[in-house]
Amino acid sequence: MGAPLSPGGGMVDTQVLGTCASRRESSSLSQGTIIKETLMDYYNKFQKDNREAIISFVDDEYLMCSFFEDNQIVGRIEYPDKSRHYVTDAAENWITQVMTVETVKNYTKQLDLFSK
Repeated sequence: MGAPLSPGGGMVDTQVLGTCASRRESSSLSQGTIIKETLMDYYNKFQKDNREAIISFVDDEYLMCSFFEDNQIVGRIEYPDKSRHYVTDAAENWITQVMTVETVKNYTKQLDLFSK
């Protein structure tokens, strides 16, 4: 879906602005695991060590960034009034561990991502 990762991690420019891509995400619940498949337009994917951030364009209206650690979703932050540069900075802050798990959870509106 994008260019190969550099040896030390970092941004992977996907260049599929008009293409929908499918991503499977799992949320652990006390009764098991639910697999949810969503369609999104990917702008950029960032990865370093055990952290990943994916910027997507939602409903042709606003940018959103999904944050992952150890292949598990940590949270998803919507950025309706922010520039692409701002959201890219957030993704880079996540993978370089400047942004914390607590910050992502604090700004995530879909709180059922944290149900256990």
